[in-house]
Amino acid sequence: MNFPGKFVVTTRNDQKPNLIKQQITGLVPGQVYSVKVNNADFKNISSADLMYTGISVIGAQTLESGSIRHQCAFRTKDKKSVNVRLNYMFLKFKATDTTAELILSDWDSDEFPGKAGQQIMWDMVIVEPFFTGEPLIK
Repeated sequence: MNFPGKFVVTTRNDQKPNLIKQQITGLVPGQVYSVKVNNADFKNISSADLMYTGISVIGAQTLESGSIRHQCAFRTKDKKSVNVRLNYMFLKFKATDTTAELILSDWDSDEFPGKAGQQIMWDMVIVEPFFTGEPLIK
């Protein structure tokens, strides 16, 4: 299968999660931000199974309200079948410092590591300010 663009593939194992870590810089303490991530089953990109993976921001306050997991289906041009299903994750957090660490895990939790051997394709990771409706400058 040919995928345009760049992405990362992790292979789940039953011993420990694979972690993708990135330092987030330039945060404004007190400001709310969002993290958006897409992933999919690399071997079966049209799988209807929701991909249970983890996302966390260390050094910030996670805001559960409004955080979601959802699967998006993309159909063929003739609209007769689904050819791609992406798992979309959205997490809100409040900065407590000017930096934080974003961690993506191919395990949802220690209790739910997922299926060993499954390959997960990680695509689109976006961190940006989230508009709460409150003025940024008071």
